[in-house]
Amino acid sequence: MNKKQIFFPGLNGLRFFAALFVLITHLELFKYLNGFPNNWSNPVILSFGSIGVDLFFVLSGFLITYLLLTEKDAIEEISLRQFYIRRILRIWPLYFFIVFLTFLIIPLFPLFPFSQGVKNNYFEKLALYTFMLPNVALAFFPGISYATMAWSVGVEEQFYLFWPLLIKTTKKLVFVMLGVISFFSALKLLMFFLIHWQTGKDYTKWKDLVVMTRIECMALGGLGAYMLFYKKHAWLKIIYSPLCQWICFFGFIPATFILIWLKLDDVKHWVYSLLFLGIILNVASNPKVVINLETPLLNRLGKISYGIYMYQYFSIVISISIVKQFISPGNMLLFNIIYYGLSFIITILISQLSYSFLELRFIKMKPRFSSIVSGDLAKSAI
Repeated sequence: MNKKQIFFPGLNGLRFFAALFVLITHLELFKYLNGFPNNWSNPVILSFGSIGVDLFFVLSGFLITYLLLTEKDAIEEISLRQFYIRRILRIWPLYFFIVFLTFLIIPLFPLFPFSQGVKNNYFEKLALYTFMLPNVALAFFPGISYATMAWSVGVEEQFYLFWPLLIKTTKKLVFVMLGVISFFSALKLLMFFLIHWQTGKDYTKWKDLVVMTRIECMALGGLGAYMLFYKKHAWLKIIYSPLCQWICFFGFIPATFILIWLKLDDVKHWVYSLLFLGIILNVASNPKVVINLETPLLNRLGKISYGIYMYQYFSIVISISIVKQFISPGNMLLFNIIYYGLSFIITILISQLSYSFLELRFIKMKPRFSSIVSGDLAKSAI
């Protein structure tokens, strides 16, 4: 049977930029941890991490929802078993390799920098990471430097547990999507008020957990996929307009400064997600997109973006350990050029090796468990 092929141009480019934003934040973090002049406390630099992660979340919700809607339309059924196998093949190999390195290899090297977080509450955190609950571990226990990024992978996996079931069973999908967005948004508002009310109880850790659970961001991406799949032309016409495109592509810059000025950090995820949804819809489906992200270089970097995101702590530690041996922090211009450049090169190299020798062999198995071929596998088949 010929399988339907789905390929959206430009999404690999978006994946790369999402990983890059997070990388920039962590580059400044490690300068701070090493006592070098840094911009870690700059709220704009801190926002880069949220920008990158929110883009990943909205993109994930968009693509997964569109593929599920396509499968449901093509064969009038959604195989939950095959869906979960596909997610396992794509997510688990690299995720558990990072967990293996962090919990079983790093503790063998006492002098490995910034590894103390691994040892604190070791077995509790290992259990939570093993059962795909790294966001819970990060909220309630000291952080683990070399596996911190895994929290967002856990959130996505938790989203995947119930989202395909909703799409499979509901007849009024758009209302269910809006309900999910409203519920998790209201939950965050509730935690915000509990933190600011003098209730006599400390809800900080619970608030951290709720803030990390960006289900509404992924559901918003799903709502965009619904609009595109069912061709909601009135909405798409607005989103495709040049003015809306420019606002979406560059609106997060003034939005970041405004949110910082108004001290509305708690609502930035909603703002970013709306802007990113507009970017995704234009990049993926608008033939008149104002910025083309479908280039060979961005495609190649986007393919390995999961690795760029997951390996960056290792790469940064290697880079800063090398640079500080040869470049004086007194010459911060040269220090930053070499530090940033070397970190980027090492991250790309490790991520490419991981993609070629670990991830790709599992990715190639995915079409066996799908009636729809998507992404780069679909592109290569066209």
